[in-house]
Amino acid sequence: MAFLDNSGDIILDAVLTTEGRRRMSAGTFNIRSYAFCDDEIDYSLFVLATGSAFQDLEILQTPVFEATTEVYPQSTLISTARNDILYMPVINTNTLVNQNPAVATSGFYYVAVNSETYSALAASTALGDKKYILESGSPTGERIILEAGLDGAGSDGILGTPANRTSYLVNMNMIDDMFMAYADSRFVGSLLGPKATSVLSNNSTGADTSAIAMTPIAASAKTRWMENYNSYSLRGPANKIYYNTTTPATTLSVINGPRSTFTALNINVDTELTSIVGGARSAKYNLYGAIGQNLFSDGNTYDYIDTPVWIQGNTSLRQVRIDLRIIRRAS
Repeated sequence: MAFLDNSGDIILDAVLTTEGRRRMSAGTFNIRSYAFCDDEIDYSLFVLATGSAFQDLEILQTPVFEATTEVYPQSTLISTARNDILYMPVINTNTLVNQNPAVATSGFYYVAVNSETYSALAASTALGDKKYILESGSPTGERIILEAGLDGAGSDGILGTPANRTSYLVNMNMIDDMFMAYADSRFVGSLLGPKATSVLSNNSTGADTSAIAMTPIAASAKTRWMENYNSYSLRGPANKIYYNTTTPATTLSVINGPRSTFTALNINVDTELTSIVGGARSAKYNLYGAIGQNLFSDGNTYDYIDTPVWIQGNTSLRQVRIDLRIIRRAS
């Protein structure tokens, strides 16, 4: 659904998803809840120093998205009765801590469906470094690490100290102690997430003392508003990377300010997609992705499927999209 015009009468454009159309035809369509989003808005366009009453004019005139069933909103608006909130949490990907953080390349996190594919991708003639590759189901290999907190507050003097974490996050009820993950059940069998004992942390000298242990996470429910998607509950252990006068905390953290929590994930690829070279190729590769592709000029061909995973904080409702490339060595 999208606003077409808000200058006078409010005009809305609404389309139904495949599931919505199915329920409409069955006579069971019923709207129970809704949410407003502002994905198209760039708030940096607000310029307070102009001295004008129209500092927000560019924001108000921003074109809005058309209604679509293909894009899941990233920035759901929330309501709060507080008028003393100065900063809102964000979720950023951490590639700095020494806990096997995965790194995206060309916009994707590559997920090798088996060890044979993992070895081929790690070779210097392909991706060339294991940091770019998640291995399906591995609890000890690369994982995507996400941090929540008040990024940018540090530049305003709100440093990432324990006291500021309490004042600006705990007391403001902005701690995401859980994260919801949404993944396509056609390609993802289950997830791996952090154990409760996991922690991001530094010591009094600023050295990295983080420890992330991963454990399997089963789907908790089907996602009603995204067809074929399952939802998963990931723990959000405390982020204890604190401001340090010896070594800047930003050498380990991608949040410049008070830090909230973090999570991590890897995926178990659907078993139908995991066959080795010479094995039966799943029809899903041809139906939803591409087959026999010479991606790296390394003497191998690959089948792959691109799919997004969505992560949302349970309190802040902040969302991020992670694009996965599930990939199989084909020859």
